Amino acid sequence: LGGTRGDTQGEKVEADKRQQARDARVQRRGGVHTVESAVADANFDAGGVGQRHQQQQPHRQPGVAPSGVRWIDLHAKKRGSDRGDQDLLIQHGPVDVSDLKATLQANPEFCRDTNQADNAKLTGRKGNMEQFKPGVDGVHLIFSDFSGELVFKFPYFAKYEQQLMPVLNAVMRDHFGLQHPMQHVMRLQFACMNPGSTILKHTDKGGWVQDGHRIHIPVIVPAAAAQSGDLQFVMVHESRGEIAVPLEEGAVFEINNGVPHRVRNDADTWRIHLLLDFAEDPIPAENHFTFASGQECSYHGLDKCAVGMQSGTW
Repeated sequence: LGGTRGDTQGEKVEADKRQQARDARVQRRGGVHTVESAVADANFDAGGVGQRHQQQQPHRQPGVAPSGVRWIDLHAKKRGSDRGDQDLLIQHGPVDVSDLKATLQANPEFCRDTNQADNAKLTGRKGNMEQFKPGVDGVHLIFSDFSGELVFKFPYFAKYEQQLMPVLNAVMRDHFGLQHPMQHVMRLQFACMNPGSTILKHTDKGGWVQDGHRIHIPVIVPAAAAQSGDLQFVMVHESRGEIAVPLEEGAVFEINNGVPHRVRNDADTWRIHLLLDFAEDPIPAENHFTFASGQECSYHGLDKCAVGMQSGTW
């Protein structure tokens, strides 16, 4: 059972990553080591990236939320071809999105980049968007780094907070049983598919995928197009082929976004979903940051942006 040379090299790489993460956290604390930070670092080292906040959490049954309802087993996202139907797609039922829908419809161009000057700007993802999501616009409300470890709130969350929170509470607190929803959110964004746009087949990657639940909350759905097939959301299963996901306003569903999927909107109006990614365990307050209006940061440099920012601000 001795380790191979490859194992040793891999362990060294992981150790270097943990040291870099510790150094970055110390920088964010102004170079100060505290008892609290030492405990956090010890927990982080024990579990590795994305594991630090899971050390003392109570045991739970895989695939079952605290409320007792089913959600996708996160271990399934790390497996290969042995996924069952329950690890691919779960329809969680309806939620009232009428207030949120009315707010978005009052400003039909809200999703355009040109109308988001007072939001923060995340750079470094244009190539990915153009490659896989041509013609699709989006609004960042909360967004994590690639690992899902550092989480940043955008100014536009406050802009829509009054309409967002009833939806988040209904899904995360009332349905799943997470008593403090905002402590679990890794990513929250509006995905706006323009008429005639396509999201090509792709698989999401990163720690935020493996350690998080991906929830779709349809807010604006061209009903006639969904019924005719002009609007399609398709999961691509390795053995069962393409599986169409029913789309209806307010009908919440969860997908394993580690499985290939694609979307097409041939309707003559927008399709807008609220996308939610959340962790089962609370994310430490020291990993929460808030962008200022107009602030810019590269997606691949979020750890550098966090240096000097005040943490625990939300």
